[in-house]
Amino acid sequence: MLLPFELHTPESVAGASSLVKERGDGATFYAGGPELLLVMKAGFVHYEDVVDVKPLPELRGIPLTDQENEQLRI
Repeated sequence: MLLPFELHTPESVAGASSLVKERGDGATFYAGGPELLLVMKAGFVHYEDVVDVKPLPELRGIPLTDQENEQLRI
């Protein structure tokens, strides 16, 4: 059974970090994978606060550089 939790949707990385820091061990980040909700539903972990970072543009993709210093996005 999935216990109740509060879902937060901050507008910045700094806001997300502050929320998790303020809420302590009862909070975690959520980046879109179903695994967190599955382990919470199975009762292995419980967080009172879940901070959704999926919509934050700063966290989309992984910037890489090639040997010619051209930026690539994957």
